[in-house]
Amino acid sequence: MFGNLLNQALTIIPKQNFTFCKYKSNTINDIGIKVDVYETGVNYSGSVQAVDSKMYQQYGFDFSKKYIQIYSSLNIKNVTQNQETPDKIVWNNKDYLVVNCSDWYVQDGWTNIIAVEQRDEEVEEEEEDNDNSQSNL
Repeated sequence: MFGNLLNQALTIIPKQNFTFCKYKSNTINDIGIKVDVYETGVNYSGSVQAVDSKMYQQYGFDFSKKYIQIYSSLNIKNVTQNQETPDKIVWNNKDYLVVNCSDWYVQDGWTNIIAVEQRDEEVEEEEEDNDNSQSNL
C-alpha cells in the first residue's frame, strides 16, 4: 500500500552512518578486569535520533543517561538486547549498548534500535561530584 515509508523519508532527511558490533564474548585483561569482546563492526546508515523524554518513563529508562533511536532500512540481523552484555552501536565516536530492538524488516523493510550511551564510570562520578558541588552553592 505505502511501500517502505522509511526509505521514502530517507530520500528527504539526511542519513547518518553508524557501526553495529555483535557481542562475541568477554575476557579478563592483565589487571583482572572483565572486558567485553565484539566482532568486527559492520557499517550501516539510517536515521539516528534522540529518544524523546516521554519514552524514558514508558520504557523505564534512567533519566541520567543518554539514549538514541536508530531507524534503518537495512536488515540488521540477530540484534541482542537487554542482556548482561548486549550488542553495541558506535555512532558519533561514542559507544551505545542496545536496550531495545523492533525488527520490522520482513513486514515493512526497516529495523528500529534504541541504545544507551556507554560512559566511563570515572566520567559519571566526576559529573555527579560537579552536580553535588553546584547544588551546595
